[in-house]
Amino acid sequence: MDGRVERKGDVCGSGDRAFSGFAEMLDHAEWMFIRANDVLNHHADGEEARDSIYRRDQSINDLTKSIRRKVVRHLTINPGSDIAANLALMCVAKDAERIGGYCMNVFEVGRFYKEEFTIQKYEEPLEAIRGGVENLFRDVGIAGRGCWHLRFGQAFNSGRTLQTSSCFSSSIARRQMVPSS
Repeated sequence: MDGRVERKGDVCGSGDRAFSGFAEMLDHAEWMFIRANDVLNHHADGEEARDSIYRRDQSINDLTKSIRRKVVRHLTINPGSDIAANLALMCVAKDAERIGGYCMNVFEVGRFYKEEFTIQKYEEPLEAIRGGVENLFRDVGIAGRGCWHLRFGQAFNSGRTLQTSSCFSSSIARRQMVPSS
């Protein structure tokens, strides 16, 4: 033990190590998202990006396990800690892991799909979604580094708007993919 006195409300021993792990996960996921989109849009070669994207995904997976271990250890040793906040940290870490998985999916599509994306009605909404996700990475990254009260609500609302937009784009894509009879 490092001699600190735990207080009710602490998240994983003041959260320093666990939150820094979460911030690192977000950094990896953001990097993967940008590179995956570069590959998808043929601005980068998929084979050249492959190893570093896979390494980042593995790092995210390892950090998720590490955060879970720290939270469980902290709650075991400090039963008076804020359980809800600690479990919330575990949940957002799992969400960051999923983001890494989604980035891997985007990367794989870009790596194997060699055609250009030239249909205007898809390009504009997809570009708007990509820009929105990049903004969310910035906002959530700021929140994850300790300025929760400044940015988390803004990131949440932006995510809701982006989700509505992406659902609309998905429905357009599904309708376009179904052959007419």
